[in-house]
Amino acid sequence: MPNSPRPTTPDFIREAANRAQSISANARRALSIAATSQLAQQAALYPRSIAAAEAAQRALDTHRTAFQAGHLARSAQTAAQWQQQISAIQRRLTISRSLYERVARASRDLLPDNLSGLEADDIESVLKISHSDGLSLAWAPHPDTVLAVLAATTPEQRSTTLTDHRDTVLQDVSASLDQITASDLAELRDLLDAAVAAADAGHDEAAQALAGNVLDTTMTDHGSALVRSTFPAANYADKQVGKSHGFTLNAALQQYPLSQDLTLFQYVRYLVLAGLSEAFAPSWNAHDGFNRHRTAHEVSRATYRPGFVLPALLLAQALLRLIDQDMT
Repeated sequence: MPNSPRPTTPDFIREAANRAQSISANARRALSIAATSQLAQQAALYPRSIAAAEAAQRALDTHRTAFQAGHLARSAQTAAQWQQQISAIQRRLTISRSLYERVARASRDLLPDNLSGLEADDIESVLKISHSDGLSLAWAPHPDTVLAVLAATTPEQRSTTLTDHRDTVLQDVSASLDQITASDLAELRDLLDAAVAAADAGHDEAAQALAGNVLDTTMTDHGSALVRSTFPAANYADKQVGKSHGFTLNAALQQYPLSQDLTLFQYVRYLVLAGLSEAFAPSWNAHDGFNRHRTAHEVSRATYRPGFVLPALLLAQALLRLIDQDMT
């Protein structure tokens, strides 16, 4: 079958198609140009945005720096004010040499060194035994001897315990006397040390007599005033007070019985004075132990016994140590 001729496209259709293609191409070029223009505008804006952001950051940094500087300045000002206040407080709290010495002395007043390691119950026992036995355990003897005395249950057993430790007790008393530095007490200290030497040589009667007289002179010269200043509320106006040291001691101890709370300051003084009350009691009312009045005025074998010499030495050294504390 012969081929049929292809139909011819009318000219007006080809012209319309060509015109449409031209318009499409022009439209694409226009769109491309518009997009390119927009990108160019954006590109032109970018450096300005970067510059603006950098400027904003610099401003922020500047403000931050200024804030920090102001904060630091305020902090520095506050610190300076605190430093001024601290300096002022330090100036007010500057401790003079004399105050340091008073503080050191106050710490020594708390407890004699040979009693500082005792338990509370033992400290109470020391005070009660001093009062009941007419004894002093302050500063001498050695802590081990103190504990041995406390372990005994009767005055007789405690006296025997001291006698059993005689040599070490004498050494302890002599060592305690070496700690006395007040010039006003030097003569009394040396005389009591001579009494220790007499006892060490076996001359107990001489040692007891000398210790008793050192004790009496120490009370006359210094002890009575110490009692009154430590226990000022006692009734020292009683007409009998001036007759003997025993009345003075009893006036203080009756005003401050063992049942009453004592300050630490008063405790050490009470500890010494409680033992002295029996030593200075009137001879007709004294316990069966060392008594200063009997030693001086009632010479007999009943008055001078081997068990009396150590209590006499211990009492005299304790009073001297106590007064030395106040003087130094």
